[in-house]
Amino acid sequence: MTGHRKSYRKANHDYSSPGFYFITLLVKDRNPVFGKLFLDRVELSEYGKIARSCLQSLEESFSFIKLDEFIIMPDHIHAIIQILEPHSPTRHHRKDLINQVLTMMSESSVVDIPTTMSESSIVSKDTPDKSWILMTRPEMHLGKVIRHYKAKTSFLIHKEGLKNFGWVSRYYDHIIRTEKSLYFIRKYIKENPIRHYYEKAA
Repeated sequence: MTGHRKSYRKANHDYSSPGFYFITLLVKDRNPVFGKLFLDRVELSEYGKIARSCLQSLEESFSFIKLDEFIIMPDHIHAIIQILEPHSPTRHHRKDLINQVLTMMSESSVVDIPTTMSESSIVSKDTPDKSWILMTRPEMHLGKVIRHYKAKTSFLIHKEGLKNFGWVSRYYDHIIRTEKSLYFIRKYIKENPIRHYYEKAA
């Protein structure tokens, strides 16, 4: 599951519908900026730690998702993101946070953060509370989560000094339809470091 991938959109699928989605994001030019591979693990660089932290904070920004298994590899990321049922107790509108972001945006400028995407994402300026919900459109779907993640990681990594960092503009996604598929994809993610290690050693 390596190589340059596109987002193979299923034409009639609603990407806001509940379920598990397997995603792969590639660093531009497959530059191994996130860390070094050591047999069955990846020793993360500072940039890799930013990528991990941003991934782990997605649930705080989007109440309609849950982060499942994931791995930060030197030049790509695998993750399973679950979109929750509409009536799940953890899926609710965080009105206080949304109001806070709207207030913040009305009081400060909005900047266009350039990314490797064909369509730039609009995010608020860096603030002490680090509120990063993309408020340009109200849709709650997988694509919005990915745009948010790419924009935030790009901004923070650029801020740390790696100005040429970027993502491959598109990403791979797979709709997980069965418990069996979910089990094997989780297994694939967990074993990704050791698999890549032996591929490189071969």
